[in-house]
Amino acid sequence: MRWIGAIGLLVSLLLVLAVVSWLGKARLSSLPAPALPQQQASGAALPGGVNAPQNARQQARNIEQQYQQALDAAIKQHPMPD
Repeated sequence: MRWIGAIGLLVSLLLVLAVVSWLGKARLSSLPAPALPQQQASGAALPGGVNAPQNARQQARNIEQQYQQALDAAIKQHPMPD
């Protein structure tokens, strides 16, 4: 008898999941699709004269350099007491 209750609970949970998924899909399909930005060719100039990174590794290096520059600037603003 316990198995019948467990199977009933499982079926009801699956039914609830199906209804929620269906409602979510209906709601999302009614929203307009977001406008995607135009992709630029690799190395193309961005606004402000900045060049687009060649690949993910170059982008990671750029982020690392910006982070390091920000840390250096913060350290210079708040020198360590002697």
